[in-house]
Amino acid sequence: MDMYAKAVDNISQALVSGRTFPNQVLTPGWGHFRFFDDDVMRSRAFVGVTNQLLELENAACACMVNVDGGTNAEIEPRILRLHRRSPSEAFDQVTQGSVNWVTCMVSLGASSDLGGWCAYCEPMAEIAVIAFRSSALYERAGDVLAELQARTVTQQLAAPQTWVFEHAAMNPGYFDRLVAEYSEGAEAGHGA
Repeated sequence: MDMYAKAVDNISQALVSGRTFPNQVLTPGWGHFRFFDDDVMRSRAFVGVTNQLLELENAACACMVNVDGGTNAEIEPRILRLHRRSPSEAFDQVTQGSVNWVTCMVSLGASSDLGGWCAYCEPMAEIAVIAFRSSALYERAGDVLAELQARTVTQQLAAPQTWVFEHAAMNPGYFDRLVAEYSEGAEAGHGA
């Protein structure tokens, strides 16, 4: 299996098929959940973040995939290969004419060939989460998380004018479920 296929496989293994927020979207074994603006994950800035994570993890590459398999008939499922590229080089791959397929997806996942971290976002819910398999990698990723403005679910809820949970605020019970599924110390795989 080549490194890109391994990164895509790691995404597939990390995410629970068909599950969406506010439920736990990651399989057992993940922790240190940090939420951030989904727009960042769908931007060139995320390529820079990914490059930093690759360095910290000593991984060869990362991929971003269309998790939902494509709900827009005009956009076929895609894989964005992130191989220590510049943000412009990476995002040149995703532009078809005037359509950027990353902005058209219902849900996106990203991980590396080593699979020490996984990021997931649902643009319609305006939420993105990054999680780590080990405390050691999480601790080394402090600067990356600060750049993402990634915080725990309770920190995001307490933040004034938080952009991360705008859509969720319209859904009664959404926050309670999100806090239960992603509270500090929670491990993936224990939700419904």
